[in-house]
Amino acid sequence: MNKILKLSALTLSIASLYGCNGESTDNVEKSSEKNHFALIEKITLPEGNEICSVGGIQLIIGYDENNNNILDDNEKNTDKSICNDGSLNKSGEDETLLNKAIVNIGMITKGDSQCELGGQEVIYGVDKNGNAALEVDEIEDNIVLCAKGELTPPDALINALTTTNSITEPNSNITIEALISNIPENSTFVWSDAEGNILTPKDLTKPELLNVTVGENEGTEIYQLRLTHTDDNGKKSIQTKKISITISNLKSSVTSIALKEKQVFLPEGYQTQAVSGDITGTVIYAKPITKNAQAKSITTPESTELVGFVSERKPLNQGKNANDILLNTITSLGISNITEYSKTVLSNGDIAASYNIELTIAKKPTDLLSEMMKKIAVNKIGGNIDTLIPAQSEIEKKQFQFDISISFNESTETAVITATLVTKDKAELYSDLIASTTSESITAPIGTTLKLHKDSYKALEQKAAKSDFLFVIDNSGSMSDEQDEISKLTTDFIDTMNETAIDFNVGVITTDSDNLRGNGFTNDQSQIENDLKPGIYGSGIEKGIYFAEKALAPTTGTVALAGYPRQGASLSVIIMSDEPSHYDSYPKPPKPFDPKSNLFVDNQYKVYAIVQPKDAKDSQYDDLANATLGKSLNINEINEYKTFVELIAQNSGVIAAGYDLSMAKVNSILSSSIAVTVDGQLINRSKLDGWEYYPLAQKIIFTGSAIPMAGANIEIGYQYVEAQKTN
Repeated sequence: MNKILKLSALTLSIASLYGCNGESTDNVEKSSEKNHFALIEKITLPEGNEICSVGGIQLIIGYDENNNNILDDNEKNTDKSICNDGSLNKSGEDETLLNKAIVNIGMITKGDSQCELGGQEVIYGVDKNGNAALEVDEIEDNIVLCAKGELTPPDALINALTTTNSITEPNSNITIEALISNIPENSTFVWSDAEGNILTPKDLTKPELLNVTVGENEGTEIYQLRLTHTDDNGKKSIQTKKISITISNLKSSVTSIALKEKQVFLPEGYQTQAVSGDITGTVIYAKPITKNAQAKSITTPESTELVGFVSERKPLNQGKNANDILLNTITSLGISNITEYSKTVLSNGDIAASYNIELTIAKKPTDLLSEMMKKIAVNKIGGNIDTLIPAQSEIEKKQFQFDISISFNESTETAVITATLVTKDKAELYSDLIASTTSESITAPIGTTLKLHKDSYKALEQKAAKSDFLFVIDNSGSMSDEQDEISKLTTDFIDTMNETAIDFNVGVITTDSDNLRGNGFTNDQSQIENDLKPGIYGSGIEKGIYFAEKALAPTTGTVALAGYPRQGASLSVIIMSDEPSHYDSYPKPPKPFDPKSNLFVDNQYKVYAIVQPKDAKDSQYDDLANATLGKSLNINEINEYKTFVELIAQNSGVIAAGYDLSMAKVNSILSSSIAVTVDGQLINRSKLDGWEYYPLAQKIIFTGSAIPMAGANIEIGYQYVEAQKTN
């Protein structure tokens, strides 16, 4: 006799779900227009059948997609069998086995690593010891039925998995923590490794913490937490989440946050804090934190100056690419005076941007972050999260710096957002940490095999490296203040080049001429200052790209005729204009300009654009900067010029004298994983005396006293995600 069983979120014996006539009892959850539940069709198998020679039970499982309480042929998903072990009654319908067979059914939550939209899980087996529960050794198998969008799953139980040692040495001990705002009662934690071996927490009173010893071989190990919660009505909610650990002899202190589809790797200097609600993510703090057990509120640790968050969500009708999502995300904040001053598109398509915020009413950083997270970090429109409580040490301010990066996967339509917030007067102190958090590639798909690579070099004489710069300055009537400001920064520019010990020269043209100003290329400070102020009586038709292209023409251009760029030198082009690029205006070129296919791209000249963001839709300056992996700056944000000019100098230095991360050419580098040694000595990351990584150049460069002697042995170790092969 066949019976149809409808899955509920209960642990029940098969017999107790239905009476002998196969009709459901009151224990069964009714189907609705919104929820399509799974069904089990039970078939008694007589002795001598092909599946179970000793007789048994066959379970055929699938979703009742048309809600007719019948498992139609096209709805059947899988079938499993429970065979007699020879000790049970085998005559007729096997009532003894029927009573001992248990089906454990649970609802899979949101944010589960197996089912993106939630689902239902069936665990079945035979209660051999008669205690009315399935022990581990009694489980025959489990079946996961992922929802297709029609199911309303329970809220996620696990916010994220984290570890501060995601890149660790062989045979070392690490701690993995499940971030759960409030661990529910009647919860079961089951930790396991990639092979399914059960791992037991060291302290059973803290099941959310797992201590493990990694293996002796370099590579990647994956660990998983399965959390099951049973409510007062006996209904089960189940969630699984995975995290990967990299074993390397070149360890790096990296905090890893495993979300739903992506794993985020933060550089050293952060602690995380669980936040519950409509969010897949975590709050991040730049100072050590003390856990606060108060429900529905999270207090910022004392002395914290930089706060932020990491979250993963769908686009929520905000666009189908990272740039559109960024623009609509910022608009949704509803802050009247928020100004984008810099934006970068990385080689993997991630987009990073920096904003200045000017509030009319002063706020504490945590209060402002809490408001922002409720608008842009949540995973559903109108979602809500725990309230963030400021530390007593926080001071209300009106001016803030907000940095954000968005990594968008078009195939899964998933966006990972990483953001930091700091008062403007403290931004410079945290510039390194902010850059390595929101301006570099720090995400990878969960479960992806993170590969290790080491590049080895013999140190070269850094002073022999050469960098050339071509500035293209708008000399129309509205540019007086901007010219004055960038001219004043010549000292900072030269100081930055001297820190990296690079041989450099600067040439300047205007947006209406390809003629080099002054005596042409020079490293003389007074001439550079003068050349950067060409006056305001030039043409109002700004053709920065056109004249830069003309000046850089091979053999015939003014730059080439002057002997530049020099043999072996890098060339950076900086275009500064407060108007759109009038490339097609008189004199009209033979063909339209293509930002993705041109002289700059072909020669690997990096272009930087100091322009008006409001002109982006009509201009090609920022498009060219993106295509050459350069960077854009808002020309109106004069206070940001100094940082931008220093960045241009640093990037140029690393192109000329830096050391390649060879795997970055076609793969995605996790920059937070980089570890560098010189003659076996570990070198710290530092702009002053250490090394710095520049994702736009995909190289590292040494600075200050850390610049190695020629011939020294340099080793650069890092993780990367292998590029997907295309047919």
